[in-house]
Amino acid sequence: MTATTYGMGAETPPFRESPWSGESATAAAAFWGWHKALASPKAPALDGADLAFFFDSQAEAIRGGRKPDLVEDVIWLPLSKFAKDDRVRSLLAEQIAGARTLVRPTVSFDTRGSLQEFMDGYVAPHAMLLASLCGASRDFQRPRISAIGEALFLQSRLVCTPDDLEAGRNYFVKQELDELAIDERDIVASPPSEAVRKLVWRRIVWIRDALARGMPLAEEIPRPIARYLKHVVMLSLEVLAQIERDDFDIGRFEPGLSKYHRAQAWIQSRFGRTAWH
Repeated sequence: MTATTYGMGAETPPFRESPWSGESATAAAAFWGWHKALASPKAPALDGADLAFFFDSQAEAIRGGRKPDLVEDVIWLPLSKFAKDDRVRSLLAEQIAGARTLVRPTVSFDTRGSLQEFMDGYVAPHAMLLASLCGASRDFQRPRISAIGEALFLQSRLVCTPDDLEAGRNYFVKQELDELAIDERDIVASPPSEAVRKLVWRRIVWIRDALARGMPLAEEIPRPIARYLKHVVMLSLEVLAQIERDDFDIGRFEPGLSKYHRAQAWIQSRFGRTAWH
């Protein structure tokens, strides 16, 4: 499970291979390659103001259309084809600022606000780039696009919690862990304590709320993309329901849906009434 797995566990992230074709598919692959590379940014052994200056210089390079040192040629060359537009370069540069957090040996967040700020810098501009492939990249659409990205990112981190913690990354905020008197090791203990079940339930509520905030976007994009978006959301909701059925035990949770649940999500996405209506 990689740091950029979105939504469905270890499977191909939504909006990486589907629903794109032709030039859009090439662009999506380039945007995902960039985003994934920044999940483990290559930076010199600096700290404090020196490290901040390095990341600022990298963002400035991309805004000027130059290759940043953070990524290899294999990432930059396919991306440079689509980085000729100022708007695209600005969104790529935003991700560099967001990824500054991920260069630390350990990654954690003190408050929900600090986690939200990280996602606004790292996840939201990536979602905007993908949305631009179907003509949905206007500023007034950003809150809805960002909310979808936020939800899928939080869900991916939820199902990958054991791997994240092992890698020194904790996406549950310290303020909440302290409030519930949860030690980091308790999060993946099986069976979970009542406090951990409450922690995971709160995260599921956050994800569902973000999906609801984002789904009006389905009325603003081409119908085939909207159908795919609805299908992804229904699959995501089913994964969350599966976690609930497993008594919020994310320490032993195995992401993956049966053919029955996938078919159910497909039918619901086309014919069912949904929570965002």
